[in-house]
Amino acid sequence: MMSNFTRHIGNAVLWAATTLLVSCGGAATEQVEQTEPADTSVITIGTLSQSISYYEKSDKIMGYEYELAEDFAKSQNKQARYVLGKDVNDLVEKVRNGEIDIVAYPIVMSNENRQQILFTDNTYITHQVLVQRKDVSATAKKPTKKGKKGKKVSEQPAPKSNMVTDVTQLIGKEVWVLKGSKHEERLLHLNEEIGGGIVIKTCGNEKDEEDLIDEVSKKEIDFTICDEKMAKANSTEYTNIDLGTNVSFDQRAAWAAKDTTLQKMVNSWVLQKQTQKLVQTLQMKYFATHHLVTVHHKVRITKIPKGSHLISNYDPYFRQYAKDNGFDWRLAAAVAHKESRFTPHVVGWSGSIGLMQLMPNTAKNFGAKSSEDLFDPEINVKVGCRCLKNYIDCFKSIADMDTRVKFALASYNAGLGHIKDAQALAKKYGKDPQKWEDNVEPFVRLKSNRQYYTDPVVKHGYASGHNIVNYVATIMAQFNEYKAKVSEKGDKVKEEPIKEIADEQLELPE
Repeated sequence: MMSNFTRHIGNAVLWAATTLLVSCGGAATEQVEQTEPADTSVITIGTLSQSISYYEKSDKIMGYEYELAEDFAKSQNKQARYVLGKDVNDLVEKVRNGEIDIVAYPIVMSNENRQQILFTDNTYITHQVLVQRKDVSATAKKPTKKGKKGKKVSEQPAPKSNMVTDVTQLIGKEVWVLKGSKHEERLLHLNEEIGGGIVIKTCGNEKDEEDLIDEVSKKEIDFTICDEKMAKANSTEYTNIDLGTNVSFDQRAAWAAKDTTLQKMVNSWVLQKQTQKLVQTLQMKYFATHHLVTVHHKVRITKIPKGSHLISNYDPYFRQYAKDNGFDWRLAAAVAHKESRFTPHVVGWSGSIGLMQLMPNTAKNFGAKSSEDLFDPEINVKVGCRCLKNYIDCFKSIADMDTRVKFALASYNAGLGHIKDAQALAKKYGKDPQKWEDNVEPFVRLKSNRQYYTDPVVKHGYASGHNIVNYVATIMAQFNEYKAKVSEKGDKVKEEPIKEIADEQLELPE
């Protein structure tokens, strides 16, 4: 479910403690706006709405910098309020002018910035990397045969890798970057350093770094350049990309503070063992892997329900509770396949639980009494079907059921607010907010683009748009596969095996 929170780009205030609601409104909340804290128990923190810093995901606010900032505020017995800057320069200006207390975002420690702001000891070492696809042939097992005395010897030499491992190998190759970005600047300097020959391609503000990474993964382009942390955050979604080739020297970056008192507070907090442990945990959460973590539950033993099991062991639950909520049970099965591969005892990296990967706070709104309940497959499916039905009902004005389902799936994945934002953008730019393909879908993708997620009609900030679109396409393809092979009654229609649809098998629209 979508968390509704007060959001005003620029000087606006976002309260982390805003009540999370579940409704089809998607944007209606009581707005709390203060330009100055009422007392010293509040600390104003500036950051950016991005995949590595601060964003909405289903019913909660997430982000590496956000979670660190929350811990810092709690360590000082203060309540955090958040100001989203337009860009890094805007954050520098705001902390310099005293509009915010802390910048919870890595600001490059350049000589120019050192003269303007106070850096803290919460430092980062970062550099720019080349993003390219992994070379499958180079990692394949070499054919072998037995030689004398039974020893295995290579039958043929190992295949040569086509991957770029040295920047000089970029000569004659196209590398895509955002026009006017620091990555274009670095690429221009790199081109001079190696004597020219790199074919530098630029795109305008209709795309961002994550769009280019997505295009590399889908073989639409071969190379782009990105900050290491941003690239790592995306590599957890794209397992076929490689980030092993550096294209710049290490740079130091750090949080900043308004004054020396706040600077000392951050510096003291950074040294605490609890903080260092949290940093390690969050690095694993956001930059190491987003794969499901298996939980070996000690209390409950999963019982397989009686009945037909053509798609999964839990088909009887999908049939019962999807029917109770008035939609096709094969859709619920397709969601569970995508979310957990029908594994009931798993917890996702974001805290989602079970077969249909439900967030605990969301699940409580649909009948779950506790997080513990969500490990029970029947309860999980029952609650998940209610949740999905809620989203389907949010788009009753859309006559075509397949289209309505696509909007519902996108909301199930990202939260209703982001999809309402995309509809608002579609309407603003002359598209039909009631249609998915070629209308709302492109603006869902653009929710990761600063030009669009800072648009005045957008209320919920950054979202990983290409992942939302891929999510919908994957589930719809799996749903259609199930419908082709298994009847709504649960009988097998064709004797052919059921295919499992993976994201990389899909040809998605531009």
